[in-house]
Parts: sequence; C-alpha cells; structure tokens
Amino acid sequence: MENGKANIYFFQCKCYAKITASQLKSIVNDYLSKNTIIPEYYVLVISCSMTKKQIEGFDKYCGEKDFKAVQIWTSFIIEGVLYADYQDLLFAYLRINLTDERSKIKEV
Repeated sequence: MENGKANIYFFQCKCYAKITASQLKSIVNDYLSKNTIIPEYYVLVISCSMTKKQIEGFDKYCGEKDFKAVQIWTSFIIEGVLYADYQDLLFAYLRINLTDERSKIKEV
C-alpha cells in the first residue's frame, strides 16, 4: 500500500549468459501475452550483465507498452545488495561466510 492505494509488483526472473535487444522485447511481449494487468512496478531479475544502451532500450520499450515503473536487477546488483545488507542470506543459501573471509585476509 502506498498512499492508501495497493500497487501491483511483478517480478520476472530470467537466466541468460548474455541477452540481446530482441530477447528483451520478447520478455515484455511474453508477459503481455499472458497477463491482462499492467503492473505498477515491473522488475526484471536477470543473471547476465546488461549495457546502458540495453537498459535504456528496455525501459523505453516498457514505457511504450504502458508499464509505469521498470527496474532491472542484474546478478551484479543482487550480489552487491547481498554483500552489503544481507550477509545472513549469503551464508544460508550460498554458504559464504564473510566473517571467515575477513579472517583469512587478516592472516595474510
């Protein structure tokens, strides 16, 4: 809820080694073909990195399709957030223990 209004969030996760502009458009078109609701917030979670040009093109294409707000979370963004704010999740799911890692650095 925001200002008494329920917002619709939609997260779509894709696993690509690399991605093209046409594949990004296909992701949006696939969503639209299967859903009648345009989300207030659309988040594409993707395993590969993207160029600034790809991000801008994706954002523009989503805007043409009446998406209100679009975000892209690449693996680098997710990794940065995990290391900065959610170290417990790093350990729980990936068995990365930053305390042990810091100890190893100090020993060297």
